[in-house]
Amino acid sequence: MFKKVLYVLFSVVLIAVVASAATKDSGSIPFFDKEKGEVVIPALPAGEIVAVEVYDDIRGIPPRTILAKGNSVRFKLEPGAGFNYRWKVSGHELWQEVAPDSKVGDGLVVDCTWKDANGVPRCKYARPIGQ
Repeated sequence: MFKKVLYVLFSVVLIAVVASAATKDSGSIPFFDKEKGEVVIPALPAGEIVAVEVYDDIRGIPPRTILAKGNSVRFKLEPGAGFNYRWKVSGHELWQEVAPDSKVGDGLVVDCTWKDANGVPRCKYARPIGQ
């Protein structure tokens, strides 16, 4: 009996940990298409992209939202500007979690030098200056 209870408890915890990890990362790796001068967020393995938030702190432009039209997104991004995106899976809308060790494709970097409105350090994908 004790083994069954322990097995069920372990299974529930394992499922919760896997589900939690799956909700943080969309599994898509954005990159910069130099030929077309656009950022590409490829189709997600699961879920769909809802919107992209573009931040241009260097030029002092307020954030803008690009609504997604499909499961992959292409958009222009000025050098020095950054972005993050919202995605939906299983009826839940989530922010793509960008961390210092997040994977990023050609022509983009992870920028963790900015702070949100509450002064908390955050990361975003960014196009380096000079590209």
